[in-house]
Amino acid sequence: MSHQTFKSRSDVPIRLTSERLAHILENHQEMMSYVFELEVIIRDPDYIIEGKQQERIALRGYENYYLVVIYKEDQNTKDGFIITAFKTTNIQYYLRKNILWKKI
Repeated sequence: MSHQTFKSRSDVPIRLTSERLAHILENHQEMMSYVFELEVIIRDPDYIIEGKQQERIALRGYENYYLVVIYKEDQNTKDGFIITAFKTTNIQYYLRKNILWKKI
């Protein structure tokens, strides 16, 4: 299985496997135009939110929408992987959760 690896904001390598990329493109067709943005969103998000099962939710704002990348990150083993990614306009849903980091 091939994959790409990106560095998260906290400098942990985050893998995007071909299986996860296929999942993203099959279930979130709007992401077809934004595949190359995944690295930017993980490396330089506007927000990092804590998910229900300790996953990270990286959000990056664009003109009138946000791109969201959900990923796991293990600081101890310095390993992580992308779970999914999608486009949203409902930023308030995420901002009610535990914000781990916010760009100033």
